Amino acid sequence: MWLTPKLDWTEENYYNAEDLNRVENNTLEVAQLIQKLMGIKVNLEGIITNRDYSTIEFADSLNRVERNLQKLSVLNLDGLKSLKTNWQAGDSFNYKDAIRLENNLSILYGILSKNIININYCGTFNCGEEII
Repeated sequence: MWLTPKLDWTEENYYNAEDLNRVENNTLEVAQLIQKLMGIKVNLEGIITNRDYSTIEFADSLNRVERNLQKLSVLNLDGLKSLKTNWQAGDSFNYKDAIRLENNLSILYGILSKNIININYCGTFNCGEEII
C-alpha cells in the first residue's frame, strides 16, 4: 500500500525510522507497478520496513536504499534527481536528501498509477454507443 510521501522537508525537520520505512515501502510499491504496467521485474535488494528507534542506519544501508531507487528508474522522467550511491561513514544525511528520495518516488508513482488505470483500454476498440 502506497504511503503518502513527505515532500515539504525543511532544515528544522528530523528524519526518523518511520520516514525511511516509508521510502522503502514506496520503493516496493513502485517496483510492483512497473512489473504490472510494463512487465519488467525490478530485482530489488532487500527491503526493510520495520525499523524502530533502536535501529541504527549505516552508510551501506543508505547505499542499498538509493541503489533500489536507481533500479526503479526504467523511465526517463523529468524531475528525477540524481541518486547518491556512495554514502560513507560520517556523511551527513539532510533534508535535501530526504526530499530527493521522496520526490523521485512520488514522480514515478504518479506517472505509473495514472497509466495503470488505462491498461484495460490499451489495444481495444472502445468508443461510441453503437455496435459496429
